Order: sequence, then structure tokens, then C-alpha cells
Amino acid sequence: MSGKKRQNTMKATVIADHKGRTLWTDALRPGRMHDTTAARAAGVTGCFDHFDQVEVLLDDGYLGLGREHPGQAVTPPRKPRPGALPGRFQQWERVRHDRASDRITGEHALADHKRGNSSSAGPTAATGCPTPTAPSPDWSPTAPSQPETSAR
Repeated sequence: MSGKKRQNTMKATVIADHKGRTLWTDALRPGRMHDTTAARAAGVTGCFDHFDQVEVLLDDGYLGLGREHPGQAVTPPRKPRPGALPGRFQQWERVRHDRASDRITGEHALADHKRGNSSSAGPTAATGCPTPTAPSPDWSPTAPSQPETSAR
């Protein structure tokens, strides 16, 4: 794996409802920042105190929130240790599958943002930036820059 890949990765947290509609997105952050840390920095964890009836389905990156807010921040179950009873492993598989089925709409909302499609207000809603365009065929990253000429 290239070291540059880790330096340049950008992430965003997306909160979607049960139908996959985007409710909130935070600003892009460096990929090396942990998900739980980013959620705390964005103030998401304070919502659990104000809205005690809310249940949020989270992925493995938010295990800390699941411990801090049981019943509200629902994270996937931990994998059984090697040597656990076979029934325990089957139970884990069943619960993991059920939770994944529930979380899939949120994953679709996240994929929309990665593609630049926001289900809320068009392709610029998530970032505030227009969708990037392809460079012109005459452009080269290694060629020296040419002075612009005006059309006459």
C-alpha cells in the first residue's frame, strides 16, 4: 500500500434516515481520523443526550459510541473468540446479517455522496462544490504551462 494513499484519503460522516435520505453530513476530514473522534468533534454525540428516543445504526468504526450510549448507538456485535461454542458463532452470524440488512439504506446514502449524488438537494449539496469535470484533451500534468491566448 502506498504511503500517499493514507495521507490523501478524505472521509465524511453521513447520517441518513431509514429510507436512505440524507439528514446530515459533516465536512471532509483526513482519513486517518477515527470515526468516533470525528463524530465527537462534529457534536453528533450531544444529540444522544437531547434526543433519548433516537436509535442510530452504526458500523464498526463507532464501537466506542455503542459502549457510551447503549440502546441509542447500536453497533455490530463483536465476533466470538476462537473456541467459542458453535451456537454462539451462529447467533453472531444471524445478528450480524440482520443488522447489515437494516444498515444497507445508510450505506446507499453514503455511496451517493461518494459518487457526488446527494439525495437531498442535487450533486453539490454534500460538499458545496460543483462536480469535477474532466481536464481538456490538450492538458498534460507534466507539460510546461502555456500562456493563454485570446480568441480573435
